[in-house]
Amino acid sequence: MTETSIIPVFFATDENYVPYLGVSLQSLIAHTAHNKQYEIYILHDSLSEHARQQLREFKQKNVNISFLKVSDHLQQYQSRLKNNLAFWNQPTYYRLALPLLTANYDKILYCDCDTVFLDDVARLYEQDIEDNYLLAVQDADHPYYIPERIEQMKTELKLADTSRYFNAGILVMNVALMRQNNLFDRFIELRETIKYLPYHDQDILNSACRDKIKYLSRRYNYQWHLDFFYNDPEAAKAYRRNIEPAIVHFTSHIKPWNEPKREFADKFWYYARQTPFYEEILFRSIAKQKLGIDYTEIAAATNRKALAVPAKNINKRSKRSSSSCETPQHYVACKSKARLNDGLFLYLAEVRDC
Repeated sequence: MTETSIIPVFFATDENYVPYLGVSLQSLIAHTAHNKQYEIYILHDSLSEHARQQLREFKQKNVNISFLKVSDHLQQYQSRLKNNLAFWNQPTYYRLALPLLTANYDKILYCDCDTVFLDDVARLYEQDIEDNYLLAVQDADHPYYIPERIEQMKTELKLADTSRYFNAGILVMNVALMRQNNLFDRFIELRETIKYLPYHDQDILNSACRDKIKYLSRRYNYQWHLDFFYNDPEAAKAYRRNIEPAIVHFTSHIKPWNEPKREFADKFWYYARQTPFYEEILFRSIAKQKLGIDYTEIAAATNRKALAVPAKNINKRSKRSSSSCETPQHYVACKSKARLNDGLFLYLAEVRDC
């Protein structure tokens, strides 16, 4: 099998975002070609074995699932990163380490987890990157940048034309050229020298790669929030015109699992129903819509996981000791937050491996 028939795709996640990653994977797999091999890599720092096993179940004959613990690959940079470890240990920044993690590849595809695929990603990956660092899609927000942001982009990010700022949620990356030019060192330098990075690693990528970017059709990173975020129907209509999205990116804090009536949310739920995470996603959605409780945010802040279980099972699960586990993982329930229906409560639960 030649390298051109292998499609390497990288995602980054933490424990609490695993269900949404599962939906993205399900949609990607639904559009694969039988004559290509899709190598899926999950970047993480502390995924439980239970979560990894759930994701391994997406493996198919032409789809492989592997895991890369990012901190293990950054040891040689510990002295330089010691003042910014919190920055580098967050999943959104893992993509900056991809040149170090991908020695077996010259080119890779990076995708955010809040995405749904409506076409074969091979069509995106196989586009000619030429002598560029990235294939990327222009940021949909650029007509709405405030003057202070434009000034910051020009002075600190060194972007002469701010309309060329791209969204980093979907990227084809020329990692061979990045390694050749020591771009990871440049990422570290920018993190240390730029005082204000409102969009974090996305700002760093835009600054470091600014002269070597090839821009793609927005169908490959259709940023759904423009349809409703700015109350600008004409702009939304123009953004949507003549575009059949290949990848829908659920940009902004508004997500389809919390607002299922918005356009393209049906695509998310269509694939969610085909995953083992459907019930968990549904319960989180109910909590958000009916009770105003955002378990994704709470769990992220407390390093715990949102879990919905029948009340009759909570005591049994919470008392189970690691020595008597019947499954790779058990849960210790915390204070109940909401009653969903008869006998069913939402709990914020600690996740512990046996």
